[in-house]
Amino acid sequence: MVATNAHCLLPEKAGLCDARSFWLSAYTERSVLVEGWAFAPRVVGQPQGPWVPFWEPALLAANDAAFYEPTPDVLRALRARGVRWLVVDRDVRLESPDLAALAPLRFENSRMAVYSLPAP
Repeated sequence: MVATNAHCLLPEKAGLCDARSFWLSAYTERSVLVEGWAFAPRVVGQPQGPWVPFWEPALLAANDAAFYEPTPDVLRALRARGVRWLVVDRDVRLESPDLAALAPLRFENSRMAVYSLPAP
């Protein structure tokens, strides 16, 4: 399983986003902890369209904390949920510099970074 910071197609507005981003799961053919959620059955057909908020805010916060406020406990919690890779889209936002001290950097270029979550 992969976790990512790329959930939205457009920048957020008022805490909401156009949650139709699904490119990472398409390219990797892997499950993603939280990616775009606009195509989830509970969201399709809602009057807000793709601008509906994620239904589990604590999970979204834990996912995003791994990128922007990482701690050993945050990363262990994601690992316990099955996450093995963190994929950062730097066009969305740069990851915390602390992440590299907590998880091995496996790939990077100017736009992307991939970290592996160490086994417990």
